[in-house]
Amino acid sequence: MDSILELIAEKQIIIIPLLLTGSYLLGRWSGKKKVWIGEEELTRRESQDIISRQRLRQIEAELERLNEQNSRYLTFILNVSDIVKQLYSTINLDDLLDRLERLTKSLISTPIVRIYLLDREEGELVEFRKGKERGRCKVGDCLVGRAARFALVQTRSRNGNTTPPDDSGCPDLDLSMAAPVKCRGQLLGVIGIGKLTAETGNEKTLLRLIADIAGFALMNQNQLREWKNEATTDPLTGLFNRRYFYHRAREAAERSIREDIPVSFFIFDIDNFKHYNDRNGHPAGDALLREMSRLVQNVTRKSSLIARFGGEEFIVMLPEISKEDAFIYADRVRQVIAEHPFPFADAQPLGCLSISGGVATFPEDGESINSVIDRADQALYRAKASGRNRILLYETESEYAQRAHF
Repeated sequence: MDSILELIAEKQIIIIPLLLTGSYLLGRWSGKKKVWIGEEELTRRESQDIISRQRLRQIEAELERLNEQNSRYLTFILNVSDIVKQLYSTINLDDLLDRLERLTKSLISTPIVRIYLLDREEGELVEFRKGKERGRCKVGDCLVGRAARFALVQTRSRNGNTTPPDDSGCPDLDLSMAAPVKCRGQLLGVIGIGKLTAETGNEKTLLRLIADIAGFALMNQNQLREWKNEATTDPLTGLFNRRYFYHRAREAAERSIREDIPVSFFIFDIDNFKHYNDRNGHPAGDALLREMSRLVQNVTRKSSLIARFGGEEFIVMLPEISKEDAFIYADRVRQVIAEHPFPFADAQPLGCLSISGGVATFPEDGESINSVIDRADQALYRAKASGRNRILLYETESEYAQRAHF
């Protein structure tokens, strides 16, 4: 043994290079060991390089996705004040729903967003789009209905199923998630989204956030609409009030001058209304005013404007209607009211509940809206003086006197 060690010591200058050479050759052999990836024959180093590049591309794609996601969130955070102001400032339901849909799509990658509003009387969720009803779902049924019933976010599994399974007739089968829209504990509706085109894992949280924003926006919109109605409508009849009527009449007059079209006005009141009130009581008189308002609305086209002018007096604005056609309409209203079976109508002095009215047209009968309405009112009082239950067109004093003479 000692001799071997001595030999090695004497020959170490040769042994060490041999060991180094052997190590190098062994390393080269190891590095050139072949592996198979797919159908390509690659060295281990090459395969490791390929795997590293694949992982790098995956990381870059993930970073790009995260950057896009963060950009969405940052944009929302920076603009949240303006977004909320826009949502809270509109009283137009279609406009509000459209803005909520765009907000949802800006935060969640989905091509489908649906918003359902609760119909409390029917116990159903109604989808509205552009002022039209698009579909209904009962509370408790389908994905949307369960979100409303349990007041929780509901999701559909990856294979499209739910528990319990949805009926094939459900209108929300293309939705993957639905969240209840509430405000102050009151259910207002449900917002649903379709399949995700890119997932972040935060979709449920984001949809819940959007639903909360939608709840306050809808509640605020309802309040704004109520305030507007109080400012523009008569609380007893639901018709427009005198102030709003004049506002719209001025707009119609400007259009009339600009486009050279007539605007006619029909003003009328209830004959012997004091007699009806004194005999039957004020509650009966209020009921009469409400019923008469409903009758007039039923025979009036939507482009016309009806208002309670004060007490038992009403006025109708008829854009693009000539004086002669306005008379035909007004007399039809008179006939409908005279033939309607109002309570206690037989006890009225004329044996029925009737109206008297006058018709005048802008600009034919006056250079301003106020003057034309005054002249329609003059025709109304002439109708009353002539025996009531009739409609008269406005005439100048000379025209009226000449006609009365004959």
